[in-house]
Amino acid sequence: MDHSEDNDTPVDVLTQEEFTQIIIRRQKLASSANIRRTMLLESATLMLDNDTRYDDLFGKHGGSKPGKKPNIPRNFEAAYQQLYQHYFSDTPLYDSRLFRRRFRMLKELFLKITDSV
Repeated sequence: MDHSEDNDTPVDVLTQEEFTQIIIRRQKLASSANIRRTMLLESATLMLDNDTRYDDLFGKHGGSKPGKKPNIPRNFEAAYQQLYQHYFSDTPLYDSRLFRRRFRMLKELFLKITDSV
């Protein structure tokens, strides 16, 4: 521990070796967690393949229920086109400021996320 000359509060100073050891320990922990997660997923997949079928676990869709209202028709393609024209076309109707206000995210961040998916 180092003491600052201006005040009496202690300041922790890590050496390069200590910092390296901390990073290595954290990488090992992350690695072992990823290994455990992968093994768990592989085990679950094997159990599903060997013991039961997917349909046995989740059943089949029951279909429409009597007395229920039919689904409301929604024009998803037109909504997509409108969203594209409003925010993502070469000459958008709304600017980046309004995009951020509506979606609470920078347009650049949104595009970065969609590019990486």
